[in-house]
Amino acid sequence: MTAFMKICGLSPAECCVIYLCIGGVLGFELMNTAVERAADMQGEEISPLAKAAKDCAAGAVLAMAVCSALCGFALFFQKDRLSVLAGYFLERPAAAAGLIIWIAAAFCFVFRRDKGKQITKGQS
Repeated sequence: MTAFMKICGLSPAECCVIYLCIGGVLGFELMNTAVERAADMQGEEISPLAKAAKDCAAGAVLAMAVCSALCGFALFFQKDRLSVLAGYFLERPAAAAGLIIWIAAAFCFVFRRDKGKQITKGQS
């Protein structure tokens, strides 16, 4: 039984749902990146088919993320589980600080300014 399951009081099946959602979103993100890179290899102008492929890949990521968020709400937004999570972080201020730092770092990564820069040949 993992620490995550113990803290939240999740059953093994519920924990598997969480892990599958995380893996699914990461997998769809990788697929989206591959489609975007392949479409961008054509040159400066993007064909309508490449644009449609990029849009579909981005839509697949969005759909998986929304489904994962709904799974998370269904599993965690229950009164008893929220009180257990709140109690855990209130008893462990270092864990609460780590969570806050992690959320802030994730926010900065997602909303960074240089996100739109294109990779040119010779860069990785």
